[in-house]
Amino acid sequence: KNNTLMLNDMELAAYGILDMIDNGEINSDKCEVIYKPEKQTKNRLKNKLIIAPGTGFGTASILEFSSQTGDAKRMVLSSEIQHIQVPVIDDRHAEIIKTMNAMNRQKRYLNYEDFVSGSGLKNIYLALYQMCGTKTLKYINAVDIAESAVNENDELAIESLDLFYKLTGRLIQAMALMIQPYGGIYLCGSSTINNAKFIKQSKLIDELHNCLIRKQLLAQFPVYIIKKSDINLVGGLWAGKKVFQDAI
Repeated sequence: KNNTLMLNDMELAAYGILDMIDNGEINSDKCEVIYKPEKQTKNRLKNKLIIAPGTGFGTASILEFSSQTGDAKRMVLSSEIQHIQVPVIDDRHAEIIKTMNAMNRQKRYLNYEDFVSGSGLKNIYLALYQMCGTKTLKYINAVDIAESAVNENDELAIESLDLFYKLTGRLIQAMALMIQPYGGIYLCGSSTINNAKFIKQSKLIDELHNCLIRKQLLAQFPVYIIKKSDINLVGGLWAGKKVFQDAI
């Protein structure tokens, strides 16, 4: 009862990032910079965003602040922002939404996770298949769709994964405007590692910065891909160690 720490997967991922930071691994081959500000304004805020677009759309943040005694404190905050209604980003996306709604009339609206998840990627692909009238359906699961997109084997797969990461960038933008992650935006998870080549060529960064009024602010936040596959396990060990240390 008094010796259990209950955490969700994104809290574990965030603790794993803290472990990497404490061990200097952010500047190693286990972390790749995919966007670095040309000129980063010095800022006291070191907040961070943790994003895991994969089987589901995981989101979390690390808030850094000073205590009343002046000590630096770090707090992990899990998030469920991915369940807000997804906005239409262009005419093509509007048509995809219309088709997906017709495929599932039980839902009142579509959220980000209806697009940025394993089932979401599959639904995008099926919607595009219906829209273009292709007679042969090549892929029926998200893993094959993503792999085909990364290897540039199928146009529908490429378009599906491209929308997947466009919407990832849009939701990161919303979180970034609130959290102001001068300490970095970290993409993690096994699918991120597998799709790293595609992510770097995708519109994710463009959509992150696609804000007329606050583009200059958004351009201040570096973006990383975490290549450490066991980040959640590492985070659990880090959290357990810190809790034990605090207890004694």
